[in-house]
Amino acid sequence: MNLPSSCNRPFKPPAHNRLVSYVSWISPADYAWKLNFAGFIADHRTGNGGAGFILRDENAIMKAACAEPLKYAESRCAAELLALSHGLQIAITQGVEYLEIEGDCSTVFQMLHGLISPPSPGMARILAKCLQYIRSFRCVKTRWVNVHRNEPTNRVAELAIAEDEPVYWFTNPPPDVMAMLIEDVIGRMVPLSDVMSQ
Repeated sequence: MNLPSSCNRPFKPPAHNRLVSYVSWISPADYAWKLNFAGFIADHRTGNGGAGFILRDENAIMKAACAEPLKYAESRCAAELLALSHGLQIAITQGVEYLEIEGDCSTVFQMLHGLISPPSPGMARILAKCLQYIRSFRCVKTRWVNVHRNEPTNRVAELAIAEDEPVYWFTNPPPDVMAMLIEDVIGRMVPLSDVMSQ
């Protein structure tokens, strides 16, 4: 069999900025729900920002989400902890027993696992509340994910800055959030350089 002459050219790898990675939602274990949380600071001088979470079942069906405006958050990490605290509280009220927690703030996970201490008394109080909530579940798994895997939740946190009080969705989130949730399950391509730089 004769191959076309174009196949005889040496392989040239594509430019690094053209490589992409496929990112999609990772299903939790059977009977477990997944809680993604995120914090966002729009103005570091005032601490204005938002906290958000999305709670989904093992079939990726959204069970609850919240966008909460923050007026005086001391840091993005504090906003992330607040989002986690509120998400855990709602998961408890929904009767969840098995929970997987995902977020893109590694500092929060280090605090949850006792690897570092909270940098302020306020954050220590929020962390203590989170740990108390976590003890309410039969089983909890935690997983740090890069920002692309947490994109819908980051968007919910950003939406919060336009609100005056927390907005909860138990069905029918805003169209752009719903579109992101669907895309999250289907999957999307993101630049490999973005994934590797995290």
